[in-house]
Amino acid sequence: MNDLRPRAVTAGFFLDTVGTWVTQLLILALTPGLAALSEEQQIAFLGTSAGSQALGAAWTVAGGFLAAHLAPDREIANAFAVGALSTILGFLGAFSAPDTIPLAYEALGLAITIPLALAGGWSRAAFRRGPPVR
Repeated sequence: MNDLRPRAVTAGFFLDTVGTWVTQLLILALTPGLAALSEEQQIAFLGTSAGSQALGAAWTVAGGFLAAHLAPDREIANAFAVGALSTILGFLGAFSAPDTIPLAYEALGLAITIPLALAGGWSRAAFRRGPPVR
């Protein structure tokens, strides 16, 4: 637990969560015809839309990157914590609206959350080290 920097983890998790949420709101606002759908249909659309999934994944990488940036001595541990918190939030979302999104999409999203956050942490660690010396 000494490896975690609460400020770094909180900032990374906030970036991932709020970034994903705002992106989904923009998708709903800018996609013609979605406003006429029920809330459950809108959630199903967002959960199965490749664009929404890709943008959510990008926010998770960005959250891991930010956590690693704010904890330069423990990049990977803090990026992992962001992914773990995001996965917990995803589980809570899956159980709060069961059967809204197909199980395969839910499982895939939950399975890749921690690796995506770690990818952000690893990329920040690589940037910090700089290019390899030859």
